[in-house]
Amino acid sequence: MDQIEIGKYIAEKRQSKDMTQKSLAEQLLVSDKAVSKWERGICMPNVELLLPLSEILGVSIKEILSASDDCNTLQTDSLQNDTVVAGAVQLYGKETRKKERCKAFITSSIIIVLAFVIGVLPLYAKYSSSRYSEQAQDAWASSSTSVIELLDLVCEIKEDGYLIDAVSSRNLDFTVNSSIEDLLKFTDETKDGETVNTLSKEAEKIIHDSLGTIELNVNIAFSNGVEKYHCSESEIQQIRQLMEVLPQIHDNINEEMGVRSPGISQLYNNR
Repeated sequence: MDQIEIGKYIAEKRQSKDMTQKSLAEQLLVSDKAVSKWERGICMPNVELLLPLSEILGVSIKEILSASDDCNTLQTDSLQNDTVVAGAVQLYGKETRKKERCKAFITSSIIIVLAFVIGVLPLYAKYSSSRYSEQAQDAWASSSTSVIELLDLVCEIKEDGYLIDAVSSRNLDFTVNSSIEDLLKFTDETKDGETVNTLSKEAEKIIHDSLGTIELNVNIAFSNGVEKYHCSESEIQQIRQLMEVLPQIHDNINEEMGVRSPGISQLYNNR
């Protein structure tokens, strides 16, 4: 039983009745593409279509399966009949198994994709909540700690009426320098992150502008024997500006870096 020959036979009989593939398909309630595949020997008609197909073409099922009008070549004994039917069932079985394998493959593919979407993507989102490198995140952790330590120290100075003693002076020197150094390292690690890079530079600038001059004046005063340094009105204004702006910059960087932690802007703005 030759599938290609059967296809040629179906095409020949269809054409002899002046039927198009589309008209034959409409009578069999299938697509014209299905008829085209039969005639090209790509696949066989389903077993349940053999009877209506034979009636439309005016031939027997045996003639279709043998691809021949010479019925004498088909012996009528039961063994030959069984062979013909068995051949049809075998071809139909191959087509059915092929379709089942195709469906199984598609189903498996869908399950794999769904598993990836449901299982893997949330994990990826969890561990890739920040688009910045691990080095950049570590640099921000150090910078964040330095900024908070600086804000705590400035709050202490503010609570003392903007008076700076010798201990506070040393702490101010160390904390200002540490925060600026850490922010510079962080800026260097985020060259490709325009938003974070800009915020980091802004934080470093406001610390330098607000506390740099105060730090210098305090060091000069203590070198001249002053026990406590009282900040001037302009220096007090600079400290207030730092406490208003720096916490918000810190929170904005936190948000951009994907750090989930309570904001500090409201805390320090109220102190």
